[in-house]
Amino acid sequence: MNRILFNWYYHRQDLTEYLLETFADHQLYFLFYAKEEQVPEYLHNYSNVTLIFWNDFNTPYKLLKSINPDCIVFHDIESFYQVGLNIAAKNSQVLTFVLQHGLRSGYDVNYILENSSPHQKMTVSDTSLKTLFFFLSSLRFRNLSSAFRLIKFIVDRKAFELTRALKRNQFSLRHADYYIEFSELNTTYHKERDNIPIDKFIITGNPLFDGYINDFKTEHANKKTGDYVLLIDGPLECDNGVDIPHLTLEEKNRYLLQIANLSGKEGFPLKVKLHPKSYATSDLVFTKNLVYCRNENIIQLAKDARYIIFIHYSSVTPVILFYKDCVYINMGGEVQEKLFDMVGIAGFTLEEIIGNRLKLSEIAKTASFEQLEKLLYTIDGMSALRVKNTIIKKIEMQKRNNAWAVLYTT
Repeated sequence: MNRILFNWYYHRQDLTEYLLETFADHQLYFLFYAKEEQVPEYLHNYSNVTLIFWNDFNTPYKLLKSINPDCIVFHDIESFYQVGLNIAAKNSQVLTFVLQHGLRSGYDVNYILENSSPHQKMTVSDTSLKTLFFFLSSLRFRNLSSAFRLIKFIVDRKAFELTRALKRNQFSLRHADYYIEFSELNTTYHKERDNIPIDKFIITGNPLFDGYINDFKTEHANKKTGDYVLLIDGPLECDNGVDIPHLTLEEKNRYLLQIANLSGKEGFPLKVKLHPKSYATSDLVFTKNLVYCRNENIIQLAKDARYIIFIHYSSVTPVILFYKDCVYINMGGEVQEKLFDMVGIAGFTLEEIIGNRLKLSEIAKTASFEQLEKLLYTIDGMSALRVKNTIIKKIEMQKRNNAWAVLYTT
């Protein structure tokens, strides 16, 4: 049984549960918060999981000594805590990974750099000083050649927006041993921001899609059947996210009515799968043949739909594009348009659809796997197993190398 330390946002059950299920036969430690937080209810079902907190350890070496991990799996290496632990792991010959956790790419990096303020107000707090001490305590004599880079990183991390600061400070002590990415496109995020060498990447497919893919496979999801149109909505009235225009409530209601009208012309009601951030929005428009869905299973909704309309690239978009006839309505986001263009789905504005009297049946289409493989890599539903096998094989290799090193020196 291996001891694996995950620096991971475990309050996101959707990001964590596949790790718990896949690594059920290993001892797992989860680290994310500085101090103890309420344990998510679902974690109580896993006896092999222990939560630890940054503030429980003055130095990264005390943390490593406390649990003696066979490897560390970071969600990313950005903060002083994370970089300090990564440096200590390198000095202690503890294997490290960054495990991708979203559909990110170099587009996201460039968009943030183009649209964020180059500077920010520098602040120093008691918490900052404690974090900085943890970071500095990771350094050993062998790291002194990187002293200038580390000092510059400290200053820039306080003076610049996060992505800009990381882009300005591309050095090997911030690098993990390996980067487990979902697809070739995903690798461009860390290539662009951190200058990670290509030989550090391992592509596994997206484990977050395994359940969706297998769910579609277990039940015939005919592209040409369904008795409603499904709109996968975004929280445009409260949080527009990456480069999608913010809408007033009045503007959002107008676009919902326009899409309900398009659906009605096809002879179908419209179901709107609201984004969780929109669940509490009051005064959403109500009309005949328009139904709002909140906690319903999005895959089941998609399987039962005749057409699916996207206005943004959601986490399940690539899987749904493969199985169902879809329409992308471009609300103005450049990054969003590039992502849909990449998989061969042309975007239409509402003005184009309404002005040219286009029908959903005329413009809805699926994407072939050849178009989607940049995002899906595979559709075998075995990506989580590849993540596990990658980590376990590298741990076993590290143990063999360490054993040989001991024999060689004795």
